[in-house]
Amino acid sequence: MLFNEEKILNQLEELLGKEFTIPEFAKSYQYDVQSFAEYFFELDKDNKIDFILTTKGAIRLKHVLNKTVNLENVDTNKFNFPKDIELYKLIIFSLGLEINLRIEFDKCMAQNHFVDKFKQMDQNELLIFLRNRAEFFAKDNQELLNEKKIEIEKLSTAQLDNDEIIHLTPEEKSKIAKAQEKHLKKNNQTVIKTEQNFKVAIEQKLELERKRNYLVTGYSETNQEKYQRLAKARKNTEQLNRDKFKAKIEERKKYVDNYYVGQVVSGKIVKKIPIGIYVDLGDSDGFISITNLDSLIMRKYSSKFWVGNTIKCEITFIDIKRGNIDIIPTSKKISTQKKLNKNKTVKKVINKSILENKKNENEKIKKTLEAILDAGGKESLQFFARLIKKNIKDNPYEWSVSLPKNKKNTVRLNNFGLEGSYINEQGIMIVVINSKFKNYELDYLIDKFVPAKNRQGKYSKLPMAIPLFIDFKNLKGKKTVIYSAYVDFFDQAKKTGKNSWKKAHEADFIIELAKTLNVELGQPDYI
Repeated sequence: MLFNEEKILNQLEELLGKEFTIPEFAKSYQYDVQSFAEYFFELDKDNKIDFILTTKGAIRLKHVLNKTVNLENVDTNKFNFPKDIELYKLIIFSLGLEINLRIEFDKCMAQNHFVDKFKQMDQNELLIFLRNRAEFFAKDNQELLNEKKIEIEKLSTAQLDNDEIIHLTPEEKSKIAKAQEKHLKKNNQTVIKTEQNFKVAIEQKLELERKRNYLVTGYSETNQEKYQRLAKARKNTEQLNRDKFKAKIEERKKYVDNYYVGQVVSGKIVKKIPIGIYVDLGDSDGFISITNLDSLIMRKYSSKFWVGNTIKCEITFIDIKRGNIDIIPTSKKISTQKKLNKNKTVKKVINKSILENKKNENEKIKKTLEAILDAGGKESLQFFARLIKKNIKDNPYEWSVSLPKNKKNTVRLNNFGLEGSYINEQGIMIVVINSKFKNYELDYLIDKFVPAKNRQGKYSKLPMAIPLFIDFKNLKGKKTVIYSAYVDFFDQAKKTGKNSWKKAHEADFIIELAKTLNVELGQPDYI
């Protein structure tokens, strides 16, 4: 809509210093309200007019083409609101809303992220959004309206009763004031005395604790201080023991070349952790990965897995570069040959090419985990492990993890016939469904992080599934709502059939992830 600037400025000049609203002005001169509001703010931007917004959403002009009016009696600081056309449009829009929609509008406007979202929505989208919220919070809003109604009725009743009140004489008022003052003084004395007695009792109790502890331990400390001191000492001792054990393991790694793959040796169990067992082999140390043992071996040897016990082990893999020896419990005879003799042919337990591929895969796994951790993704890796645990518990046969060859430093989790998640050094992707009820927090995450083309129909087997990719920083504080939405997807994914990526499952990644996070993880039942 085109406007005659000279004509409008003359009309505004007549209103200098007076209070009016843009809708009133526009209707008086038959202008479109929205178009005129935008034009009005453009005039202010070009410094052709200047105005202030009042608490009622009205306008008071300060100057038009440098013609001013005396505003000495008006406190302009009182009306210091931002001149934001989009915000002003929202205020005007809210004036015509029904009471249930207005309640939800006021709630949302108290939160900055809703204000920014409202500015990007047209009126139809706003109405749909507010109606959905009003329907969801209908019960709460009705209770609020009922409370307001009761308050208004009480005020009306009080006003009626006030008309019938007989006013007290000055003497009566003086007597009442003296009685109230005497009562308050007495109460204050009682409170002060009670607080003082409580503080004295507490101090006496703490002093008694200090004397008793000094006689027993030689430290003058309260029970709480004693607990904190002992907890700190215990923590330091545990850390010292861990450091000593780690140093011992590292020192003995240089002797791994004294052993060979296929050798059967006797060793003593020196430490147990959730994912495996360290065994002293004599010159060096071996590691039994519990998560990599099949159920038959576990049932046969689990009763022997205690610190101090001696067991026979077979060496299955030696990483010369890192000084690691992988072993499994066995009932075979102990090998008489102590060291690999280069002049004799030793029967190969594992083909050389397979060993080389395994070594390369292990290096790729460790490199991928290091890249994710270096990018600040430890918390996201823990969340990824939580998704794996969900599959171990509720989907033992149809899940797998793999490292795609065409994606650098990426690990993918497959559920049934679909991918369920993947993680790399940029962030983590989780497939979600918002199906049980409307979750506005999840809607916000989808609107912010998922491109419009991926919000429906990304997966032909499950069109409702949405790939939500979120960086490590933004995942914080959102894990609960995202995990709930993943569980909704998980329940629906059962309909998508069998997992076709089983052959690509990386069992060594599960082992390495468990070591890195110090958690217990298992393998799929088909392994």
